Amino acid sequence: MKTSLLFLSLTVATVLSAQTKHTITASGMTFTPNSLTINQGDTVEWDNVSGFHNVNGTQATFPANPTSFGNSPASAPWNYTFVFTVAGNYAYQCDVHAPNMAGTIVVQPATSVVKLQEKTELKVFPNPTADYFSIDTKQTIKSVSLINITGQLVKTYTETASQTNRFDVKALPKGIYFINIEIGDAKLVEKLIIQ
Repeated sequence: MKTSLLFLSLTVATVLSAQTKHTITASGMTFTPNSLTINQGDTVEWDNVSGFHNVNGTQATFPANPTSFGNSPASAPWNYTFVFTVAGNYAYQCDVHAPNMAGTIVVQPATSVVKLQEKTELKVFPNPTADYFSIDTKQTIKSVSLINITGQLVKTYTETASQTNRFDVKALPKGIYFINIEIGDAKLVEKLIIQ
């Protein structure tokens, strides 16, 4: 419980500006590009266009990774997407073709967090919740999506939900999630606890 409270107090709100989606292609015996530098909150999509591959960036394989990510080996075509919410250096590999098929991702921390937080004046409530959450802001919400603690996108809310400002979470398992909220040219990440 103490660890959870510490984690919650350290990551109450993170603001990320101009999030970007990056694509890495898996083909033959390589990831292209095999080295990538991104910003905290950016999305990386691995696109397997040929062969039998996977993405393994788990802490079991790479203990220095700030968090785990990955999928199971499968034949092409497939896509695997992960949102990097924790800054740091990550290593990953294709287990079938390791150590020759590997890559690295450097996630740079978000900048100007305090200034963007003041500008957006955003509040997510109730938090913790069991049924739904709402977002209180004076700015127009462009999009809202929910990411689980492992960085996987679990739900994207429709424009209707944004208009009613009521985002349903009843069907989701209990746990810690991150809400990606796009407002203007900024993206905010707020922590949400589902009980």
